[in-house]
Amino acid sequence: MTSLPINRLLVAGLVVAGTSVASLGVAEARTFTTEEVINRDRCYEAVLMPAIVEHNTRGIHVSSASRTWVGNPQVAGSHVIHQCNDPVFIQTRRIVDDQHITLVRKSC
Repeated sequence: MTSLPINRLLVAGLVVAGTSVASLGVAEARTFTTEEVINRDRCYEAVLMPAIVEHNTRGIHVSSASRTWVGNPQVAGSHVIHQCNDPVFIQTRRIVDDQHITLVRKSC
C-alpha cells in the first residue's frame, strides 16, 4: 500500500515536467537586421581645476608668547600694566595640487 501513493506522486511529477518541456518547444526566436550609422566620436568638456593651496597661519615662528611690564613703577601714582604678548608667526602657503585641466565626458 505504501508504494501506491509514491507511484501517483511520481506520475504527477512527470506530467508536470512534460507540460513545461512541451511549452518550451513552442517558442520561436525572431532575428532581424537594421542599417545604422554609429557615431564613435567622443566629446569632452574642458574644465579648469584650480590649485589646492594650504595656508599655514603658524608657518614661521618669529617670537614666543611673553609678558612685559608697561609703565613706570618707580613713579608714585603711575599706571602700570603687566601685559601679555601673543606669539608671532609669519603665514606660509604651500601648493598641494597644482591647477590643471580635466576632460569631462559629455554628449556630442
